[in-house]
Amino acid sequence: PPVRPSHASNPSPELPSGRGVCRARTSSAFNSSRHVADRTDTFSRPRVSDDNPFSEALFRTLKYRPSFPQRPFASVEDARAWVTRFVAWYNTEHRHSAIRFVTPDDRHFGCEHALLARRREVYQRAKARHPERWSRDTRNWTPMGPVRLGPSPNLTPAVQEMKRIG
Repeated sequence: PPVRPSHASNPSPELPSGRGVCRARTSSAFNSSRHVADRTDTFSRPRVSDDNPFSEALFRTLKYRPSFPQRPFASVEDARAWVTRFVAWYNTEHRHSAIRFVTPDDRHFGCEHALLARRREVYQRAKARHPERWSRDTRNWTPMGPVRLGPSPNLTPAVQEMKRIG
């Protein structure tokens, strides 16, 4: 694996640690050799910006907020206060396109189905009143299913049967 120089405060090089990609990295022999070679672990992968698309999307939303400061925060307390306000806005006001323009709180507290049903009715009435404005169907307002960090594995029929019978 590539070795990269670390931050200035830590003079030893960093060795990317895959956490499951390479099981040998968790072995005691590997860890001993890493310490002898004066290497430290990092849990990020070099040149991979999309490790977690959810956190990447959150960070992009954060950076492009009009209230995002142009200069560094004056103190840790100022940074914490800004992030607290951002998280409250993100969860309670920001409508997410990936979940049919509802807020995370709408989904979490079970309001999603009613909101989307009302939107579907509004769109259907608008289309009925002015069909010339619509060249296709209205937007899909059916609630999203579960959102996962990774796709669900395709289970073989044998595994499905084992899960079914317990």
